[in-house]
Amino acid sequence: MAKRYFLLAFTFFLVVCVSVSPYAQQLKLTKTGFTPVVYTIDSTPAGKLYDKALAWVKATYKKPSEVLREEVPGEKIRIFGYMERAFVYTAITKNWYDINYWLILEFKDNRMRVSFEVEQIWADAQKAFFTTGTFFKEDGTIKGAYKTCPPSLEASVNGLVQSLISSISGKKEEW
Repeated sequence: MAKRYFLLAFTFFLVVCVSVSPYAQQLKLTKTGFTPVVYTIDSTPAGKLYDKALAWVKATYKKPSEVLREEVPGEKIRIFGYMERAFVYTAITKNWYDINYWLILEFKDNRMRVSFEVEQIWADAQKAFFTTGTFFKEDGTIKGAYKTCPPSLEASVNGLVQSLISSISGKKEEW
């Protein structure tokens, strides 16, 4: 009996620790777009967070000077990027879509706010005639036909953001 309580308490402790970890936070897609997330990186001044984020941009993008659209040293970075195969729409077959996006990084001492906005959706190099809002009903639930779109887009976006957070925090991804 004591073993069961210990296991239950230990599991609860792990869930709480993982859920409150700043690295466990993820951007969530809603009918109005992605909700921004504020990450806490202890003992790191805004200027250092900015410098590390800028280093990540230069290491991640092929032509950083072309994607960097706004730089306010120590305060803000705006990136205009392109992501191939950002999400999948599954009907009879799987159809992958690309996106143009804005990644906005804002810095304060020990904190970084990450915002993500989908600018344009592309289907086979053609502009798609729908937005991410199309995936949702008026009440905010996902429409049945688009059930694969939000989770696959969230996974792509959060993969990019996790790369940034790992780079800034100095935590290497396990492989």
